[in-house]
Amino acid sequence: MRLAACKQAGLSMRAEIQDLEHRDLVLGQEIENIAYDDLTYIERARLAARMVDEAGRQPAEIDSAFSCGQTDRSRYLKIGRGIPTDILQWIGKAPCAGRPPWEQLVTALESDEAAEPRIRQVLAAANDEERPSTSDDRFNLVYRAAVETPKPEKAKPRTPEVRDIYVDGVEGPVARTRRTSEGLELIIIGERKAGFLAYAAEHGQEIVHQMMRHYEREQDINDMTEGFEDTDELTRGDQ
Repeated sequence: MRLAACKQAGLSMRAEIQDLEHRDLVLGQEIENIAYDDLTYIERARLAARMVDEAGRQPAEIDSAFSCGQTDRSRYLKIGRGIPTDILQWIGKAPCAGRPPWEQLVTALESDEAAEPRIRQVLAAANDEERPSTSDDRFNLVYRAAVETPKPEKAKPRTPEVRDIYVDGVEGPVARTRRTSEGLELIIIGERKAGFLAYAAEHGQEIVHQMMRHYEREQDINDMTEGFEDTDELTRGDQ
């Protein structure tokens, strides 16, 4: 097209012929089109990385090709190299995504080894169900999966251990115990025995006191029994 325009205008052209691989030709055309195409940030970053990694260009050439300085060049290379190619292809151009969100995405991939598996899980689900229609929506989906780490699930409260207490001659449970993380609750159930509910409420301290003394006596008996068992074992050993 340019040659035809020059011929029509009566202008002469100087041609430079080079033996280029197809990859170098494509990259060269992309670099030449930087000035004409309004590339998105990720397109520029990916092209800068390909210039160095695939075409063997010197990093300093990025400065002139993109009209940028060393700081921007470093950012282009880091971001262009930091995201797997298939994920970038799935996202597309993402015209509304500037440098900061892309930089945060790369940082998440570098610092969190679970970020990429989360992204791939989201991609698989989106392909199975319905892929977001716009490139920016696809970027946002990937960004959230990488950057917004899921909160750990709260441990489910343990179901209290409940036990009914029955007394001979009384229909139905008389009381109920419930074991919780804080301790043990004793619930007197209704009027199973006339006046017993009021009695338990009035003498609660005395009831607990008696339970404690009964427990201590049982512990003393158990300790004595264990002592006799140990003596028997020693006696049998002497025999």
